[in-house]
Amino acid sequence: MQKELFHSAKLKIQRCNNLIDELRKMLEEFATLDCWRLTAVKDDDQSSYIEVELVQPVPENFANIAGDALHNLRAALDHTMSELVTIAGYIPTQQTAFVFEESEVKLKKRIQKDVMQHIGYDIIDHIVNIVQPIYGSNAMLDALRDFDNDDKHTKLIPVLSLLELSNVNADFGNNNTLRNMTITVEQGHIMRPLGFKGEFKLLSAQPVVRALFGKNQPYGGTDMIVRIRKISYYVEGVLSDIEKIYNARTKKA
Repeated sequence: MQKELFHSAKLKIQRCNNLIDELRKMLEEFATLDCWRLTAVKDDDQSSYIEVELVQPVPENFANIAGDALHNLRAALDHTMSELVTIAGYIPTQQTAFVFEESEVKLKKRIQKDVMQHIGYDIIDHIVNIVQPIYGSNAMLDALRDFDNDDKHTKLIPVLSLLELSNVNADFGNNNTLRNMTITVEQGHIMRPLGFKGEFKLLSAQPVVRALFGKNQPYGGTDMIVRIRKISYYVEGVLSDIEKIYNARTKKA
């Protein structure tokens, strides 16, 4: 049975999406109060705020899984180029890949120096002028290139952040209570629920957690899972467009 077009590339994208789901499941383990320490602290004006501290370590393989997800997306693009070369009747070389370059001129030269030049003018034109894997011309591909290159040299560093506590039930001084409230975590992991005063007793709550890229990495401080998912959608779209161009060409032939 003949495989579908770009089968291996599509498997790489599916593998990335599976890894994203795995990351989400790992985050769910941190969505319990057992993973966080909440401490009521008196402020200068005698009101109180809550300091939030993660007390469970981030799983060591969390970063590896995120890196693997990104590598699969880059590999999906490379596999697409290799398959196009093979379909054209040539053997992919070590230079056959979905290339990134500093300018349109350099990008065209890279393609023309390799057997990639035989994949068809229509697809080459689409890659160069529409997809534009040129530094600074395509934010999604810039992100993929930066993340992928960064992870090759230094491990991706996830930073777990408590975004908010939902369904909060708490008691604090003078018979005041919070019931089924949502409390947002401010910068510095400090929550100030209604400027309460007195002792704070948290009865129950549901933490809302996200994983961020480290400050010294590309897109530092942004949601890691959301960013990888967006890049995955984009790569899937690039592959779909190339497949449509190829199918339109073969129908005319």
